Amino acid sequence: MSKKDPKAKSSLKVVPAAPARKGANGGIDFESVRELARIAIDRKCGRLDWAVLNWNELAISFYKQIGAKHMDEWSTFRLSGDALSRVAGETK
Repeated sequence: MSKKDPKAKSSLKVVPAAPARKGANGGIDFESVRELARIAIDRKCGRLDWAVLNWNELAISFYKQIGAKHMDEWSTFRLSGDALSRVAGETK
């Protein structure tokens, strides 16, 4: 059963950090996260969600340090190769 966040009225698509906006560790810097948070607040968003690879411990540590919570009730799925073609109707 899914819980709907009544404040989640808008969404932002976050893309990888541009080289000029990367932090010392090569990932997104705090100022970029701050700017995204400001945009989210301005657009009346109730939250800011993003994805990180499980092995990226440095990024995960940074996100936890700024107060982000791990959303363990979500799983990522991907369609590719033959399965993608099959779903698209291009059976192989």
